[in-house]
Amino acid sequence: MTILTLFTKTNKKKQITQIKQKFRSYFENLDVEENILGVNAAGWLQVSIEGDDEKIATNYLANKIGLCPTYISNLEKNSPISGRISKFHEKKVTVDIGVFKPKITLANISIEKLQEQLIEDKKNSLKKMASLFGLAEGLQVNINLLNINEEKNFIEAELSDRQISFFNIWQKSFLDRLIVIGSSYNEVKKAISLARLGKDVINIESLGLFEQVLMCKLGTDAAGLIPRVGKILRTARLIVFNPKKIYLFLNKKNCPQLLSK
Repeated sequence: MTILTLFTKTNKKKQITQIKQKFRSYFENLDVEENILGVNAAGWLQVSIEGDDEKIATNYLANKIGLCPTYISNLEKNSPISGRISKFHEKKVTVDIGVFKPKITLANISIEKLQEQLIEDKKNSLKKMASLFGLAEGLQVNINLLNINEEKNFIEAELSDRQISFFNIWQKSFLDRLIVIGSSYNEVKKAISLARLGKDVINIESLGLFEQVLMCKLGTDAAGLIPRVGKILRTARLIVFNPKKIYLFLNKKNCPQLLSK
């Protein structure tokens, strides 16, 4: 038997049921028995896998969902890793990357590093940067580990090249996106149908099991979808990514006339 800590946080019975259904589809052709053990003290979902295809199933989950590294000693410097934004502080953002033994250790991204990576070294608050790029607590992001100090239980990080590329692609598309935290792909798809937003939303991108991104058609304002989507997905968190606002912010010295509109 193999016990795994998945890179998924949930304590909702409905979401655990959805994960069980996912497992059935993942392993329908494998000789394994899976069992959801619950969430640990750090909030991560734990499962057990047993059977002749145990190794195949373990590798599949590692690639499909991701596994928590658990110990800081399992981390590698200068390597990318997924994490969930834990909290915005005055001068830094902390990211939960699944290190919880012997105690929870979060990765730290300084405000200076984010200013350098996101807004061309312009001086501004974390709140402003979060608003521009749709960053929110609970959002899954990809980061790069710059410094790992096991003695002090300290991890210094930055956004990875992959994450920056992700934002650049979103910006260059000039399409608004609505980030949905806390709902499955099927729930979001159903919500779009019920809200009759099929003409406004051209695609759904999955960041994780319960993190989806609605890509709006050109000219559709993502903020305008919030009342209609939120009415259906009542427990989800909805965050707007607006490329035009980023463009105007980064070019405000050259485009004052645009800002005045």
